[in-house]
Amino acid sequence: MNVELARHGDVADHLYATRAIDEVELGGPWERMRFVEALERHELWTRDADELRAWLTERGVDTEADKDWMQLVDHAFSHYVEPGLVQPTIVHDYPVELSPFARPTDDDPSMTERFEYFAGGMELGNAFTEINDAVMQAERFAQQAGQVEGERGDPDYVEALSYGMPPTGGIGLGIDRLVMLFTGRETIRDVVLFPALRPR
Repeated sequence: MNVELARHGDVADHLYATRAIDEVELGGPWERMRFVEALERHELWTRDADELRAWLTERGVDTEADKDWMQLVDHAFSHYVEPGLVQPTIVHDYPVELSPFARPTDDDPSMTERFEYFAGGMELGNAFTEINDAVMQAERFAQQAGQVEGERGDPDYVEALSYGMPPTGGIGLGIDRLVMLFTGRETIRDVVLFPALRPR
């Protein structure tokens, strides 16, 4: 299935596009890459916050609002990687810092069993295997507490997990973003059925 894309502005073309693409092929197979690999392609993967900030600053990216590594790496991904994911792509194995409820991978506990899927230069959805171990989830909340926009602890949730939960996973799909892709719109406001803001 092909989806015709509306032409975007020169800024996006200049920053992200290596060639002009006019349609998205949803039929597959979709490209797959690890989160680390996606940033490595732009020479932007590091777990050192100062190093990442320096790299982004050298490229003219304003990082003043980014207070820690988590915000910096999310900024790097959204600025350099996401807009270039025009053809359908699955990005998987996200760092634990960005995935507070996702189970760690078996081969690398610093990464999680999480993937997001993209098309038309935007995220369409998110999915992950959920943590069902109360101790691990409590540790993850403690880790998040040290981050600027970390997930706040939830003792009731941790207690509920302690009684037991089977292996669980979930997937989300942004219907509004899918409609944006099909219709070539650039803002969600153009496709939502009920406006989020009241008229003055």
